[in-house]
Amino acid sequence: MSYIKYRREGFIVVNSKKKIKSKMFYARTYRHLNPNYKEMTAYYLLFSLPCLFILLLTYSKITKIYSEWSLKVLLAFVPAEELAITSGKFLPYFGDVFFVTLPNKIPSDTFVVSNIIAVLLLLIICYNVKDRAKPIATYLSMGLLIHLVASIFFLFIPEAFPYTITDYSDLYMKQQVGIWLSFFVIASLVSGGISYSRSSKFVMLFAVMGYSLIFGFLRYVVYLVFLLKASTLYMAILFFTFGPFFDFLYLVCIYSIYINVLTKKFDGKDGNAEWQWA
Repeated sequence: MSYIKYRREGFIVVNSKKKIKSKMFYARTYRHLNPNYKEMTAYYLLFSLPCLFILLLTYSKITKIYSEWSLKVLLAFVPAEELAITSGKFLPYFGDVFFVTLPNKIPSDTFVVSNIIAVLLLLIICYNVKDRAKPIATYLSMGLLIHLVASIFFLFIPEAFPYTITDYSDLYMKQQVGIWLSFFVIASLVSGGISYSRSSKFVMLFAVMGYSLIFGFLRYVVYLVFLLKASTLYMAILFFTFGPFFDFLYLVCIYSIYINVLTKKFDGKDGNAEWQWA
């Protein structure tokens, strides 16, 4: 004979003969956290908005520092007279974006043809990949197709290619500022919407922004050196495949770690008291 004892967080099934108890929680569909709107409003108004405004006021100085540091690294690969720092307009009233100007490098026909052959072979491999590696192969296939189009363009009408390495440098910096602003807004909205995360929301937010600042600088230098050594042929794949879309990987990764920590907290003994039942 069995009977049920109800509890706030679930219920316990008791078997009177075997004296076995097993706790059975309600389905996750019926539990939720009550938002603390006062705490959320204070977080957005007193922290998020002021920090966003500070970022808008300082992004011009940050890109200038980026450019100065990058120039020092690039001097090991390019003569000083061929490098310079200039600025371009970005957001009105908030300042220009600074970037490094570099000499351009056009690929030879032989180099372009070899890239076309290599891309076709890699596409065949990607299309035949199965099981767990299929998502990665699909993502790489999209990048390879972009590189194939750029290679064909360079093979037939290289003089009409509209971008130089300096144009890419300018585009990268504007793209990076856009990532900082958008990631800060996304991370703030996500972390601020969970009232019970307390100090961990600030850790998650600063982790996203800190990683973005460091990764953005390192990638800028590496990409410019790569374009100087290879050619402008790789600009399209660097921007469309390993550019802004690639940044969402670390955003999702840091967010997943943050949610995993909160999930363990709420599933523990102390965390069960926070759940509300529909």
